[in-house]
Amino acid sequence: MAQRVVQISTSILYLLVFAMPILGLAIYGGVDLQFTASDIAAIKFTVMQAILSAVLSVALAIPASRALARQNFKGREVLISILSAPFILPVIVAISGVLFIFGREGVFNQFLGSLGQETVSIYGLSGILLVHVFFNLPLAIRILLFGWGAIPIEHHRVARGLKLNAWARFKIIELPMLVSRVPAATAIIFVICLSSFAVALLLGGGPRATTVELAIYQAFRFDFDIAKAGQLALVQTCFAAVAIIISFAVMKRLDVGIGYLPTEPMGHSRTVRMVDLGMILMVAIFMLAPILAVIYRGLPHLTELPTSVWSAAATSVFIALPSAVLCILISVFMAHRLGESISILALSISPLVLGVGLFVIFRPYINPFDVTLLIVVLLNAVLAVPFTLRLILPEIQKSQSDFGRLSRTMRMSAWGMWAWVILPRLFRPLGFSFGLALALSLGDLGVIVLFGSPENATLPYQIMQLRTGYRLDSAAGASMLLLMMCLFAIVTFDGLGRRYAKH
Repeated sequence: MAQRVVQISTSILYLLVFAMPILGLAIYGGVDLQFTASDIAAIKFTVMQAILSAVLSVALAIPASRALARQNFKGREVLISILSAPFILPVIVAISGVLFIFGREGVFNQFLGSLGQETVSIYGLSGILLVHVFFNLPLAIRILLFGWGAIPIEHHRVARGLKLNAWARFKIIELPMLVSRVPAATAIIFVICLSSFAVALLLGGGPRATTVELAIYQAFRFDFDIAKAGQLALVQTCFAAVAIIISFAVMKRLDVGIGYLPTEPMGHSRTVRMVDLGMILMVAIFMLAPILAVIYRGLPHLTELPTSVWSAAATSVFIALPSAVLCILISVFMAHRLGESISILALSISPLVLGVGLFVIFRPYINPFDVTLLIVVLLNAVLAVPFTLRLILPEIQKSQSDFGRLSRTMRMSAWGMWAWVILPRLFRPLGFSFGLALALSLGDLGVIVLFGSPENATLPYQIMQLRTGYRLDSAAGASMLLLMMCLFAIVTFDGLGRRYAKH
């Protein structure tokens, strides 16, 4: 009973962290929404870029996931895991890598210049779409890949025995899977892109490419028009809430696993195999090139970093450690159906909106800028919960299902069940979850950008300042440092979890 009370209480408190800022914005901003032409343009652009980003990501994922599903080659599983790297990659690092490739002085424009062609600009809608596809293509591939793998191989054998042509096989066997998964994948990515602040901030390119979140940032940071920022934040929240409700409506419980390899050769022609492998190669180059560019450009400057970068790195660690601990505690106490539902709904609220909302709540009592680091720790923790909870909850449910009856027979208390049965089996997911929460906090830019200053700058904030100040070598080295810190966090704690799980 006591355990149930703790779980429900934690879930309610977690919900209040999101509900109170929204309520504060509604009260402070009022219901009399008065938007300028630029605000309307920002709203339209936000929806447009989110739709285009989602459609492009899923459209590219369909042939890529199909190729990965029907071709068995050495290193396939490793490649699929590597292609998921952008999910944990800090936004500022990914943008740095993309700029190294497609920026004004990037490899791609240098190549065009050598051919006597005009260079292309990555700033504006094209740059936003490029980075969004970079981040979300792996997610779309994993959603669809599991769908391809879930198709029984017997269906393919029957189709081959009936000598159905390629179109007939696609229509009868593959199209129903796509119909069930493509809308869900599109809706999920739309929600993600709707609240993508850092990408618009660094690649927006002026008034014609301003998102709602960028307008909120400008109203809050530069104009200090809190009422306008609050009203825009409410609009952003409403859009995201509607999108996430739609995503729930169109999707069932989607798995994003790897799927299984074909158990026997499917008899594809040599041409089909070459086309599939070519598609896989192009996707791999597209996903890995920015990461490799960060390593190539940043590694030589890693030993030349200014003191401010190392100080910012220390601040990031100082924030990330308590944030990750708090995230894991919340995830463990919310490890039930109600907690999972609440955490997913929380995805509809962006860090920027939460930051503005907390500012409105705290301002009458304390100066929010005096407790910047505390706010960042709290928000980084609660925003990582949906990801860590999804890793922890299945193992808890499995342990309760396997040993629940036995523990009741032994008259073991709920806390005893946790201490002696569940917790030892949580070491592996807890290790990876802690590393993931640590990496997400280390790479966060959406919260600190509201309250950041040279005195409390984190490493992502410092990289942004270096880039805007055209200190590109230092920015490259700092991006490499941040990448190493995130990888170290995940690899180290995942390894510790695996090690103690064996014992």
